[in-house]
Amino acid sequence: MNFAPLENILRRPEKPLEIGQINGWHTFEYQLNTKLPEDYKKFIQSFGTGSINEFLVILNPFSANQHVNLLTRGRSELEAFRTSKTNFPKYYPDDIFPNSGGLLPFGVTDNGEVLYWRTIAEPKDWTVTVYETRGPDHYNYQTNMTDFLSGVLSGAIICKALPRNFVNPIPAFNPIGPFTRTDGNQ
Repeated sequence: MNFAPLENILRRPEKPLEIGQINGWHTFEYQLNTKLPEDYKKFIQSFGTGSINEFLVILNPFSANQHVNLLTRGRSELEAFRTSKTNFPKYYPDDIFPNSGGLLPFGVTDNGEVLYWRTIAEPKDWTVTVYETRGPDHYNYQTNMTDFLSGVLSGAIICKALPRNFVNPIPAFNPIGPFTRTDGNQ
């Protein structure tokens, strides 16, 4: 895991919110019945809860805000995917976590796109899949979460599910408190 490329692009907040305790990961991994990728843990420990370019949120299991909490938001995103898969199986071919190779959400956008890990093999091997809003179009990336973020923010990876104006010349990470909406309203 090389975290430096992301840190070179996206500046850490001075006071990251809801970074939790190192030993707190065991509780969430037990609840999910899986280990989580080390790059994801490093991201949460470094950045906490917040949004990238006021658009993309990486779900955080330590967050008190249910809309950005990995466990609560993750469950609702999996349920929505399960419903779509049941109603339109040919358009939603992917399995759902905890099935081997199943999708497990780790990020969401203000437009409603969902970023998933493809849970193949060990967490260090998980790759990224992005599903478009309200549709079956999806894009697979053979890279981990932080390399995907680095690539998208630098322009090295073009994700058709994300709007072109998402990439700023100077990407910003904005902390989100427990009861702050991602659009800045209370």
